[in-house]
Amino acid sequence: MAERSKELVIVGYYLSRFGKKYPPKQLNVSKWKDAYNIFYNKLSNGRSVTQFRNSLNNSRDAFDGYFAETEREGWKDDGGNPVKLSGYSLDVYNDFDNLSEHEVFSKIKSYISPYEKSTEKDNKDMDLRKVLQPYIEKYKDLIVNSIDYDEIYKWEAIQNFQDHWDLKSNDLVEMIDQSFPGNSNLWSSQNYYPISMLKSFAKINPDKVKSSLVYLFNENEQLEDRILAYKNAMDELLDERNKIEGASDKQHYQDGRTIGLLLSFNTPSKYFLFKYSVLKSFCKKFKLDAPKKGDIVSQIFINQEVSELIKNSLKEDKELLDIHENRLIGSSYKEDDYNILTQDFIYSIINYMDNSTKYWIYSPGEKANKWEEFHKEGIMALGWDYLGNFKSYTSKEEIVKILQEKFKTDSSKKNDATAVFEFANEMQIGDVVFVKKGTSKLLGYGIVTSGCIYDENRTEYKNIRKVDWKKKGTWEAGHNLVVKTLTDISRYPSLETEHATYHERLMAIINGDEAVNTTIEMNIPLNQILYGPPGTGKTYKTKGKALNILGVDTENLKREDVKELFEQKVKEGQIVFTTFHQSMSYEDFVEGIKPMEKEDGLVYKVVPGIFKDICKKASWFESGDFFGSRNQYQIVGVNKYLLKIQRDSGIVDLALDFINELVSEFLAGNISIDDFNSANRDYLHQNLPTKWDKYLFGYDSMFKALLEYVKAKEEKSSNTVESSRVLIIDEINRGNISAIFGELITLLEPDKRLGAAEEVTVKLPYSKTEFGVPSNLYIIGTMNTADRSVEALDTALRRRFVFEEVMPNPSLLSKITFNGFNLEQLLTTINDRVEALLDRDHTIGHSYFIKLNSNDTDGLLNVFRNNIIPLLQEYFYNDYEKIALVLGPGFVNEKETKKNLFPKLKNIEEPENDRVFELIDSIDDIEDAVGQLLGIVNE
Repeated sequence: MAERSKELVIVGYYLSRFGKKYPPKQLNVSKWKDAYNIFYNKLSNGRSVTQFRNSLNNSRDAFDGYFAETEREGWKDDGGNPVKLSGYSLDVYNDFDNLSEHEVFSKIKSYISPYEKSTEKDNKDMDLRKVLQPYIEKYKDLIVNSIDYDEIYKWEAIQNFQDHWDLKSNDLVEMIDQSFPGNSNLWSSQNYYPISMLKSFAKINPDKVKSSLVYLFNENEQLEDRILAYKNAMDELLDERNKIEGASDKQHYQDGRTIGLLLSFNTPSKYFLFKYSVLKSFCKKFKLDAPKKGDIVSQIFINQEVSELIKNSLKEDKELLDIHENRLIGSSYKEDDYNILTQDFIYSIINYMDNSTKYWIYSPGEKANKWEEFHKEGIMALGWDYLGNFKSYTSKEEIVKILQEKFKTDSSKKNDATAVFEFANEMQIGDVVFVKKGTSKLLGYGIVTSGCIYDENRTEYKNIRKVDWKKKGTWEAGHNLVVKTLTDISRYPSLETEHATYHERLMAIINGDEAVNTTIEMNIPLNQILYGPPGTGKTYKTKGKALNILGVDTENLKREDVKELFEQKVKEGQIVFTTFHQSMSYEDFVEGIKPMEKEDGLVYKVVPGIFKDICKKASWFESGDFFGSRNQYQIVGVNKYLLKIQRDSGIVDLALDFINELVSEFLAGNISIDDFNSANRDYLHQNLPTKWDKYLFGYDSMFKALLEYVKAKEEKSSNTVESSRVLIIDEINRGNISAIFGELITLLEPDKRLGAAEEVTVKLPYSKTEFGVPSNLYIIGTMNTADRSVEALDTALRRRFVFEEVMPNPSLLSKITFNGFNLEQLLTTINDRVEALLDRDHTIGHSYFIKLNSNDTDGLLNVFRNNIIPLLQEYFYNDYEKIALVLGPGFVNEKETKKNLFPKLKNIEEPENDRVFELIDSIDDIEDAVGQLLGIVNE
């Protein structure tokens, strides 16, 4: 038998200490067989699976307090004889004997991780350092230059604690009061006052409070035991206080945050401050294991692990350490081994730096008297009309000066000036605006969809921004809102425990803690093609339609705003834009085998194409997806009836109806991930449909992992609109539709999509996986009728798409004027002539002219030279007489032909060459040429 290793002894001892009936909970498995398999590949050392399981199983049953001196059947020498567990076995026992379960597990991971190879872990740490580096740079800039940053009080608060904390004090209440003076937001905020509660306990039972704190700070005891003992003592003190005072308080606020505060203040070089909501947001942002609400032991241990990881990265940046040490003052604590710095860095990322979207509170007029009007118009606006166009000011100081002159005062007008300047310059498209009335009511919220616009036609409130208002109503804030007309609240702290930021708190008030839902009523076909002549704005129109599908109202947006929002959605992956061409193939569009260059030469892999990739992003479940903490599960098939999942022991077939119902219950909040464990089986059995019983039990860990997978997808796409995807295929008629779509053409039909009544899936030829088209994927194509008519399109494609004609709209050009004409007259005349000579499919679109300004003669000449004339040359190939009929003598002249040009030859008739036309090379006066085209200039 293979020689045992130190790591196997460690794992064996670990498994022996925790969980006789079920494996340790950190392994996230429900059966011992699965627990052994986690370690097998790393620790088997030549053993068969059976031998390895027997070794660990025997050790689990046999390890006890006599670990080092007892012969155990599971451990044998090379001759097969039982051996005493001595030597490094004894070292392991001594090393682990006084640790808690969490600490043992952390130490196990430091020897050998059950989730990933050590090299992978090193790479992960290195990747995290890489990811953190730009934030470290921002943090350095923040603490040096930001006027908003004000966190140095943390170091001062800990120094003050160190100066005053003394559990031998005769007056415990006074000592606590001096150690935690005032109402620092570290230990006091709205609906959170743990120190006040601790002092109230000290008044009624100082001995119990003192002994609880002494035990909490006793580093000779296991941390988990200390935390739980302290929590239990506080529960008892709350009951005692309620009886004495005749109260019915249910909360003593001695939660994970408070215990973390006490531990870190007492031993700053070992423990880290934390706030659950901030830690959760940070872990989510950087894809780290997040703490669970309510599990205070887990919260503190995860905070310790995450913070140590971050601290290692911070300590490598010598410039940061120098900046930090230079900013500390005499009253700052300095012996914390950068633990406070680490917490401050984590907090700053969430509350200072994570602000790509800004959040604002806004009052629409005095006492919100303009709210109904602004909501109806889809705008927000500010007064101060005497300032004119807000965009004309380059600084707040400039605005302050004008306001002071206007009101003949020396008082600061900083608040008004800030509102004006930020409305014009700092608010961005995509920012969220909360509407308030006074300081107590919220009226709704919306998303900014335009830049600052100065509208001279308005009688008042002339500086506006367009807003897509999402919700309207009246909600009591439950606290005092800010007074100012417009305030950036992006960095405001929450001041309560449930939410990491203030804006999350406001959104929860309006949405009742539900995710923001920007779903709008739509009647948009899943498959549509915009067709028409060139230059009619088909491609631009697809952008607007795509944004509409994703919940953005583009009706009143400027072209540049639509372009900016479109590019943002492309970057986020919700819109994919592609163009068909003659060489586009099934392998490019769906999937194909492509060569990949590796160190040892070329390998060939199945690579998803544009279409398969966006379908995957739009689906809940997609063949090929892995899930689980170790990616131990893989979805290997999805069809109308079944979800097929590959796991270590084989393939599990789950009814898709059941899975969809399970996911719906989960997303509705009726069940949670934590419900899937043996302790909750009775609850699940009583509260969930009986028909689920055969699935629910025996697959606990897999369902946990599956719901985590769904949750991750749901967080990326928190509502119906945002979960949609749009594929735009420009010039769809240029591709060979049958060759590109192949067998998938049927799957495009709405009633054949995944989840539909007549759902159809097919097995793809290269990957051999089941594939279907999700019902939240929209396809928008464009086609140029000058290249090919709709009737000439592939019949299968025509039957599955809705067609919308986009024709030239000359009326859009009516305000672009020149000497004696406008561009509406010009385009109408040209198109009337083209339609008479050819057909309406070959008319010319307005978009060639749309960007011109009035009297821009150079621009008009360029449009004719670069767009209109080449297009007509293509339409009327070598037929300049017809081009002359369209454009007139200002663009085409009749060329003089030589008489007797050809020699006289017998039996050969001379060609008719009495009239030849040619384009005029140089047009000196484009307005005159157009005048001749329109017949308003006589020649």
